[in-house]
Amino acid sequence: MLLVLFSSMAAYSQSRHTLTNDDFVPWTTGGFYGSFDYSWSSAGDLEFSVNKINAMLLPNHHWGIGAAFSSVNQNKLNHCGINELYYGGPQVEYLMGSHRLISPSFFMCTGLAYCSDCTKRERILTFAEPGARLWLNIASFMRISINASFRFFQQKQNLSMDEVNGFSYGFSIAYGKF
Repeated sequence: MLLVLFSSMAAYSQSRHTLTNDDFVPWTTGGFYGSFDYSWSSAGDLEFSVNKINAMLLPNHHWGIGAAFSSVNQNKLNHCGINELYYGGPQVEYLMGSHRLISPSFFMCTGLAYCSDCTKRERILTFAEPGARLWLNIASFMRISINASFRFFQQKQNLSMDEVNGFSYGFSIAYGKF
């Protein structure tokens, strides 16, 4: 009985990296991931959804650099004078304890936004979106997270972006080599 107990101690003392505890993708010095985000947002009386795609390179498992692209559900924005809203640009992310089962990260995305109003007038704006995620490592190649962020768009003459500036919360699913 003691022999079984002592021989199994090494297996139970290992740190778990994922829920499945697999090694399908080995833990190495660098990595990458692509993620799909779905978020809900409200600004004033307006509620809308935001779809986002991220592509990130992770040179050392603490810092990530990449790009993000988002689109806002247009049907909900029509009453505030906006027909289309797309935004994207470079993104930087800091990951804390990325090999743990649960780990936080903080990101900043900034870049350009394309917006058209009800008169089909097109505009290019700048935006910034800082945020945070809480990752759960499902497998060595897959993670899910809950997200929170704040979007801020540059104001333009004759177009108020106050309706779409604001907090978002949602979830992500990511695949890659973490």
